[in-house]
Amino acid sequence: MFAQKMTLTGSSLSLLRVGERGTIISIQNTDDRTAGKLRSMGLSPGASFKLKQRSPSFTIEVGNRSLQLDDKMQRSLYVRII
Repeated sequence: MFAQKMTLTGSSLSLLRVGERGTIISIQNTDDRTAGKLRSMGLSPGASFKLKQRSPSFTIEVGNRSLQLDDKMQRSLYVRII
């Protein structure tokens, strides 16, 4: 039916489950201020992380740091699940 093989190359951070690891592949659909906040936190393409919790806020672990993301930040991150 399909002529080409289909693969999943990335997803929204909101689709990950607690405990899953990922790598940021891009920051999309956001304003410069939010993109700047993410970069200042060390969150740019290539950064690896682990999702620690989803509620009350998204919390990810990058290296030995825990970072809380607001809704706008977490919606901006496009990731690859490891």
